[in-house]
Amino acid sequence: MVAKMLKNKAFVIVAVVLLLVAIAVSAYAVSSKNKANEAGDLYAKYQSLSSLSRESPVAYYKDEAILKSTFEYHKEAENLKDPEVKDPDYSDMKLLKSILTHMMIEDEATQAGLAVSDKEVDDALAEQKSFASQSAEAMQFVTDYCASAGITEDQYWQDGRETLRSLMVENKHIEAFDQRYINEKGWSADALDSFQRDELRSAYKDYLEQLYQSHKKDIRILIEG
Repeated sequence: MVAKMLKNKAFVIVAVVLLLVAIAVSAYAVSSKNKANEAGDLYAKYQSLSSLSRESPVAYYKDEAILKSTFEYHKEAENLKDPEVKDPDYSDMKLLKSILTHMMIEDEATQAGLAVSDKEVDDALAEQKSFASQSAEAMQFVTDYCASAGITEDQYWQDGRETLRSLMVENKHIEAFDQRYINEKGWSADALDSFQRDELRSAYKDYLEQLYQSHKKDIRILIEG
C-alpha cells in the first residue's frame, strides 16, 4: 500500500526528498541517468544550502519556519518531474500553500493521535527496499543518484525515513477522513463505485481548503505572490 501511496504523491513536503524522487521517477519510466544525476545534484545543492547558519524564512506556520532553501529546493524538484505528472497550474504561491497545508495536516494528525511508530516506518522502508530491488531501473536510479549526491546507498535509505514517515502520517489522515465521510454517507467502503470515489477525493480536497482557511491566523507569508 505504501508503494502505491508513494507513486501517487506529487511531491514531498519535508526537506529531504530522496526516497520519493527516486521511486516516483522510476514509476513514471523516466529514470534516465541524466534524471538521476540531476536529482542527486539537487540533493547535494540543498545539503550545502541547509548548512548555512543564517537563512531567511519565506513563511511561518505558528512558530515553525519554512526556510528559503527548502522552498527553493521544492521549486527545483518540480522541474524534475515528468511532464505528465507536473501541475499545469503551478505557481510559487500554490507550492507554498501546499507546504503549509501539509504542516497543518501533520499538526491535526498529531492532535488526533494518528502517529506512526518506528516499527511501522521500518516495515514500510523494508517494503520500499524490496519494491526497488525488484526493478533494475529503480536500482540503477538509486546508484546514479547516490553518486551525484555524494552519499552511500545506506545514507539514501536512512535519509528517506522521515520522508516516508511524513507520507505515512498524511496517509493516515486521509484514511481517517475517508472513514468518517463513508460512514456519514452510509456507503460500503469495500464497494465504492467510481462516482463515490470521485466524490470522496473532492470532499477531501474541500476539507483541506477549509483546514487552510481555518489556520490563516497562524500563517505569516514573507514573500510576494
